[in-house]
Amino acid sequence: MRTVVRNMMQDTIWVMVLQGLNYLIPLFVWPYLMTVLGSEGFGKIGFSLQLMQFMMLMTDFGFNLSATKQIATAGTREAIDRIATDTLCAKLLLFAFCTVMTVLLLLLPQYTPYRPIVWVMFPMLLGNLFSFQWLFQGLGKIRQVSIITGICRLLILPITFWLVKSQEDVLRAGMILASTYVLSGIAMSVWVVKGSVFRFVPTSCRRVKNALCRSLPLFVSTATSSIYAVLFVVILGYFVSPSEVGCYSAVEKIMRVSCYLFLLPVLQVFYPSVSRMNSVNPGEARRLVRMVLAGMTVMMAGIGAVLFFGGDYVISLLGKDYAGSTRLFHIMAFIPVMIAMSGVCGQLGLVAMGGERQQRQFRNVYVVGAVVSLVSVVALSPILNAQWAALCLLMAEGIVGAGMYFYYRRI
Repeated sequence: MRTVVRNMMQDTIWVMVLQGLNYLIPLFVWPYLMTVLGSEGFGKIGFSLQLMQFMMLMTDFGFNLSATKQIATAGTREAIDRIATDTLCAKLLLFAFCTVMTVLLLLLPQYTPYRPIVWVMFPMLLGNLFSFQWLFQGLGKIRQVSIITGICRLLILPITFWLVKSQEDVLRAGMILASTYVLSGIAMSVWVVKGSVFRFVPTSCRRVKNALCRSLPLFVSTATSSIYAVLFVVILGYFVSPSEVGCYSAVEKIMRVSCYLFLLPVLQVFYPSVSRMNSVNPGEARRLVRMVLAGMTVMMAGIGAVLFFGGDYVISLLGKDYAGSTRLFHIMAFIPVMIAMSGVCGQLGLVAMGGERQQRQFRNVYVVGAVVSLVSVVALSPILNAQWAALCLLMAEGIVGAGMYFYYRRI
């Protein structure tokens, strides 16, 4: 157990350092874009980015959990080839569906100001499609994936400071952001082909359908969570100006980047390992998850305190366009702890350690959080603004965090 934990901690530190590199440049780039583009320009960027992230979620369809677990526990190369082929074909079908959805959404007149920037950033959906994160995570090669992603960000994102100089450069900024996904997708595809990571084998409609059905419960879980994590910005953009969308997007982006810098590497490293350990020694897997939960809760509480007391300083750096956003920092400062509970108890507890029953519970918690948040947003639509959206976000994350912890304790 100690040797396994030590190896996983070493991988976690490696991935955290590499993810830190991935997030370090955006931590400079995002405030720069917020300042140079102003709240209106950044609102368009934030809206388009959240829409693309929702479409990425649609194409991922929960495969980052279901396919990853299958590959991590597959016993033969033939099984890995079959799982990878079925997953890729299913994702290609979902990409076509997302393209149609995007076209239909942008036909609504309320989204006219966002159309050009959305299409400029649409290629990031293709880049994400061919990132193969689910494959490499299942094979235990997430460290290498982080290295490639970090290099792509190092090559692309600094160009922002050179090419984006004024509020008129919104499209250029969107193109640069999309390029990081495209370049990493190309790099990962080359690795898959040249390194013979998997062989594309004959498949069938039935096998692709089965892959979708296996992943459906996890997709419903992640999709419903994105209703408040991603679609709040899209919903907010329907009722308020791009400037107010920009204020909300800026604070949420700072909050989530601060959380995911530490949480995502832990989940990426421990998820396949907990899945394997649970099949051999469930008691050791449970102790490992408890240890991770305690550490991440303390860390996220510290991040929340920094957000709560440092919001005024951040706003002073961003500029006058973001004046009055202090209250958003105060509200969202309580979210990081909830994110840690839902991530660790949900992914490492219910999904990695549980069976079909726990996966249904994982899904149901997100469904309840999504329904409550949607009802709240609809009820508040006549007076909906950034602060009310932030309160709805806090409520939804709180419901999900508490629900995941409750069911995890019952495993």
